[in-house]
Amino acid sequence: MQDVPLSRDGAEGNCYVFSTLSWSPDSRHLAAYLVRPGYRREVRYLNSSTDQLEREYSTIFYPRPGDVLPLPQPVLFDIAGRRQIVIDGALFSNVFELSPLRWWADSRGFTFEYNQRGHQLYRLVEVDAASGRGRSLIDETSETFVDYLPLGMARRMPEKSSVTMSMTGRRSSGHQSATGMSICIFSTAGQARSKTRSPEVSGSSGGSTMSIR
Repeated sequence: MQDVPLSRDGAEGNCYVFSTLSWSPDSRHLAAYLVRPGYRREVRYLNSSTDQLEREYSTIFYPRPGDVLPLPQPVLFDIAGRRQIVIDGALFSNVFELSPLRWWADSRGFTFEYNQRGHQLYRLVEVDAASGRGRSLIDETSETFVDYLPLGMARRMPEKSSVTMSMTGRRSSGHQSATGMSICIFSTAGQARSKTRSPEVSGSSGGSTMSIR
């Protein structure tokens, strides 16, 4: 068997994130996020109410206005055609956060939720699997800000179910990077699946690639 690259654009400063890989139900397409890391600002808290002799600290990730945020870009792969399909980012050009990718049950495309930086726009985006064209299914806007914290639709949604959207059902999510891996696709009994050459799934990827075997 021979590995056939699906992409060559993975780099240390712009890497594919293994935890975001999402197969279409018919296994003909694969979607993932290509993420450019941002500045990780951490805030430390001191627990003053403790009976321990040593001080207790906790740390959270807390971006401030003006910080460079991680920039995720959805990427679509046609497995049979062994090609990468470019997705125009005009519908999600000022990202604060993107939700996980969710495929329609009939594999015609996938959806994700776009939380604009500043929180004045929250959008459900659909991407067509054949063409890579995106369109907005639902926009929620505000002159002040959209209260996105209680929105959690994608988190509660089954992996292969249809998407129904309400003004109280959306999600937000972070991302986890992969370390030192080459992501491959291979066929077993007619089904495409993914594997990695390294079991590590934390930290930043130093030039990850997408390939097919």
